[in-house]
Amino acid sequence: MRIARVLALLVITTVVVWALVLGWWQAGGHTPSASESLLYLVALPLALVGGFMLLNGFISGLKQPPAPAVAAPAATTAPEARTAAAERRSQLAVIAGSVLCAAGAQPDAILAAMADGRTPGPDEHLRDADGFPVFAARVPTIATEAIVEAMASHADVSHWPPSLLRQLALLEPVLDALHTPLAERLEAADGAHLALRLHWLPDRMPAPEIDATLRDWLRHGILADLAPDRWQLHVHGTGDDAVAWRLIDDLHGTLNGAAAPTLAVVLATASHLSEADIARWQQEGLLFTAAHQQGRIPGEAAAGLILAGTTHAGTKGVHLSRINQDVRDKSADAGGRISGALSARLCDELLTLADCEAARVAALVTDADHRASRQAEAIGLIDERFEALEPAEHYIALSSVAGSAAPATALAALVCAAHMAETTDGPVLALSVQHPTQRAAALLQPGAPAPSTS
Repeated sequence: MRIARVLALLVITTVVVWALVLGWWQAGGHTPSASESLLYLVALPLALVGGFMLLNGFISGLKQPPAPAVAAPAATTAPEARTAAAERRSQLAVIAGSVLCAAGAQPDAILAAMADGRTPGPDEHLRDADGFPVFAARVPTIATEAIVEAMASHADVSHWPPSLLRQLALLEPVLDALHTPLAERLEAADGAHLALRLHWLPDRMPAPEIDATLRDWLRHGILADLAPDRWQLHVHGTGDDAVAWRLIDDLHGTLNGAAAPTLAVVLATASHLSEADIARWQQEGLLFTAAHQQGRIPGEAAAGLILAGTTHAGTKGVHLSRINQDVRDKSADAGGRISGALSARLCDELLTLADCEAARVAALVTDADHRASRQAEAIGLIDERFEALEPAEHYIALSSVAGSAAPATALAALVCAAHMAETTDGPVLALSVQHPTQRAAALLQPGAPAPSTS
């Protein structure tokens, strides 16, 4: 099994390296010499995988023996302790989810892109400071002209920033996919007071004068069936996936603690394909180029989730755990040894709280991109904790096919994990490793109520 996993890592690494290097050579009209071909197409993949294996063995040798087991608490537990345990085991019901990125619409398309080894290629419209095409993950079906026309009845938005218009164009099909399940939920309420909290996380905060137009657009779209006094819109402009994870975690208390049934629609969008974004990324050393292959590939995406507290939604459907978060001591972008111990601990703690054995985990969904540090952290977790998983079948590295599109990738990972939990009828872990230091994990399980805390 270990040999098969090493071979899978070698295949994944080789496919990604070849696609990126050959694409860059082709885009630049460069004819490589024999030594360059040997160096980039053979030696580089072997060196990356070999370095990971050596590093993994070194880390394993440094591991300390497990701490002695803590004695079980007394049968009579204080009310405060029971409350804390219940909060840690809180779950949300995933009513519906939708995603759109360069790999396609909906989780099945993303899974197919991963299986086919598809990676972002040179973009027709973007050039770096040296004049070379920029590798990017653009959604080809999106055009800003359509969204300008669609919003013409609300306001003239043609002067809005192009990146914001692309985010709205990405968001429109996601909202369309969520409209039916939301309408069904509203109809099922049968006159009961059902409140709605709508959270939108664009990759940057829109100007204040845009806010009223966005509210009007939503009110006549996905929220047309809901009275204006029944919903609230909260905008959280951020380019950080960690903000999305924290918001989802905060919703556990909001939705499960609400006196009346409450739904949350969480939306996240990103589009990092403007010339200004490319220039800034390259200036800050963030952009993937031939000379800097550990840079990020810009992408764009939109994702949405409809969530409800299990206290009102019941125990059917996929359940989402609390978000387990922490910060790395050392940036994953720093040189030297990069440990995956924090990611492993976050996942272990979630499984322990859920009384779920690691052998039951059906898949691992991450926001990892092509970078060796991110892939090694995720693949290493499979190798150490989830030996039954085959990376080619049970592992998603979302940003490797969708590009870097925070904060949308955080929500997209949860949408894909919920879909896989439903289709496999097993627990699925969602793990965020894309940020240099922030790490977050969630466990999604099909149709199981929260464990008893009595």
